[in-house]
Amino acid sequence: MITRRGLICFIIIVINFMLQSNFLKYIRIYNTTPNTMVLMIVAYAVFAGDFAGASFGLFAGLTFDIYLGKYLGFMTLLCFLIGYFSGKSHKTFYRDSYIVYLILVFICTVCYELAFYVLTLFFINDINALLFLRTILFPKVLYTVVGTIIVYPLMCLVNALIERREHRLGFKL
Repeated sequence: MITRRGLICFIIIVINFMLQSNFLKYIRIYNTTPNTMVLMIVAYAVFAGDFAGASFGLFAGLTFDIYLGKYLGFMTLLCFLIGYFSGKSHKTFYRDSYIVYLILVFICTVCYELAFYVLTLFFINDINALLFLRTILFPKVLYTVVGTIIVYPLMCLVNALIERREHRLGFKL
């Protein structure tokens, strides 16, 4: 049976996918767009924990793999790991802290982009590391971290609504 939380997660993943693949390409800065998938995965993992974050990352990564990925399974695994390790901060840190979220988004975005660089380097041996850092990694990380200003309050609101509903009903959705 699909729970309300699962349905809301599915809707978030679909909306994020549509934004990332269609709308955000029109607001490029330095020919890059923010990685909203990493933002959503980290936010959900911080709120829900490692297992839920890993599950959210798994389905978000699978969605992107199926529709946009060149190598099936790579984004799925990467997003799964981002969700799992970000979710480890669920009990350790205060989840309403922007600093923790910014640091996690920064680390996860760097790891995500470096993993893509390594994969690209593995299949195409003609990639300049300095060019990658200057034109892809730094702008993407900066743009994604700045995007947290918009995404994190929205995810806080969605999470608060879900938790309020769960508390009112007396069980976890």
